Amino acid sequence: MTLFNTFRTALVCSVLASLLTSASAQDAAYEYAPNQFTDKIDLARGSISPIGDGGFYLTDNDACQLVVAEWGWEKSLCGAVDKIIIVPSPAIDTLLIEMPNSDGYITYDDWNHKDRRKEVDAIWQSLEDSVAAQGDTLGIKIQMDGWLVEPTLNTDKNYLYYATRMTWDGNPQVNIKAATFDRKGYVNFLIIPTDPDVAASDIVALIDQNLTAYESNMGIAYADFIEGDKVASYGVLGVLAGLVGVKYSKVLAAGLGAILLGFAKKLWFLIFAPLVILWNRVFGKKGE
Repeated sequence: MTLFNTFRTALVCSVLASLLTSASAQDAAYEYAPNQFTDKIDLARGSISPIGDGGFYLTDNDACQLVVAEWGWEKSLCGAVDKIIIVPSPAIDTLLIEMPNSDGYITYDDWNHKDRRKEVDAIWQSLEDSVAAQGDTLGIKIQMDGWLVEPTLNTDKNYLYYATRMTWDGNPQVNIKAATFDRKGYVNFLIIPTDPDVAASDIVALIDQNLTAYESNMGIAYADFIEGDKVASYGVLGVLAGLVGVKYSKVLAAGLGAILLGFAKKLWFLIFAPLVILWNRVFGKKGE
């Protein structure tokens, strides 16, 4: 291990431990123990290989502690996390991979629906409401500032993605979210880049870098679909709603509301703060 990696490991452990100063007193004795991300990690329905020079990933217990104490999630949602990876590459601050969705093979038929714009606008409004509620839970102001990259479907590589600009407690940040489709449903990736001023043109490359590092288990890829497999009762717009964790009652599209009820119960509060913001708070630095 190089001196730099030794220092970085110590720094990550120190920062994660220091975050407890903002958690409740009952968590005061908790100690984080991140693992180095130098080899392929097995996930629930696939695996991910190192993206850059490494980084660190959290144990299940550490990940639950972080999302509850610092991101304002309800503890019942810890099971939605497959893996949290810290600084997997210089361009990525935080990568969260959710447990896979297993509602069935996603078809693309609804993506060219004439009401897609209306449905996407309704999903955005619900996202704003959920973010405001999360801010209330944490006692800070979180504000959505708009799409940086509009929701986009890549039919060649079978993934959906978007990026948003937001302000988290006075700190500008970018959230990138992508869903890669497989034979059984899809897997969500939540990405926060290191640079809050990342250009929209660079976001597609970041998404491709992460999703290329992910590999579905044998026989589970989207192309492995066979006649008779379970097919989801919703399409890409339903996946988009689940990706942002919207509340079903806010969606205006006919027929989509009933689908989103399940999403709202499972995926509420999936916005999260980059660790660099938490590090800055711990060490008394201000966001630029």
